[in-house]
Amino acid sequence: MAVSYSILVVDDNRSILTSLQFLLGDYFAHVLSLSSPQGMLALLEREEVDVVLLDMNFSAGINNGNEGLFWLQELKAHFPNLEISTSLPNNIEINSAKANKGLALKFLCGYLGIGLEECMAFGDGTNDLALLKTAGRGMAMANADPEVLKATAYHTACTNEEDGVAIEIETCLKEV
Repeated sequence: MAVSYSILVVDDNRSILTSLQFLLGDYFAHVLSLSSPQGMLALLEREEVDVVLLDMNFSAGINNGNEGLFWLQELKAHFPNLEISTSLPNNIEINSAKANKGLALKFLCGYLGIGLEECMAFGDGTNDLALLKTAGRGMAMANADPEVLKATAYHTACTNEEDGVAIEIETCLKEV
């Protein structure tokens, strides 16, 4: 069932574009596609797009991702309201500024009647920044991305693999 969102797919492989238009058509009201990033900025000026799926390599034989990184910088410069983040070292997420974990937490707290100051959140990737800044106590995991560690006041002593979340929750509950 399609939702009222639109997605832009930018990839130089026509087979991928055709496949994604077919597959994503069931989930998005509009599936736009470009075979080159050159027209991407102009299209985004004309069309309201909620999600961008951007190939990171466009030149034959090059697979270091530098082309995609260049276009990400262009997106940031031209559209500062886009939410561009990562959850893994080789992953990039581009969303509407209206789609982030911080806004989701605000909605959930409002729905449940809980104050944001009563919330504790944990994260390790830049896709968690809005969540960590919104929660009353946003905690970066010990193994978090350096940008996340720099942006948050609270840090766990342990990584997520060392039960850092559980340790911090137990510590918090002892304070109550």
